[in-house]
Amino acid sequence: RIGMAFRSDHVAKTHVKPSAFKAFDLILEFINDPDNQLVFKLEKDQILIADNTAVLHGRTGFSGSTIRKLNRVTFDGRSKYAFHLDLGFAA
Repeated sequence: RIGMAFRSDHVAKTHVKPSAFKAFDLILEFINDPDNQLVFKLEKDQILIADNTAVLHGRTGFSGSTIRKLNRVTFDGRSKYAFHLDLGFAA
């Protein structure tokens, strides 16, 4: 398995080692290609559930006058109740 944390925005300062420039640029090229994106708008009363360790995700901007509500729940899968969390996604 390969793990990767990737952030590309103007909020967090990102430092890329020179040896990783090419890989960083390839990742940016890939994620900025609309053919590799699924873009949708959540409507009122909709929810998005995503595995942060398996899905590269982000969001588009929103105006300061728009109401945005974010509720976050974190599951680490180590609870004795974790087997109840079958959300229908393949492993």
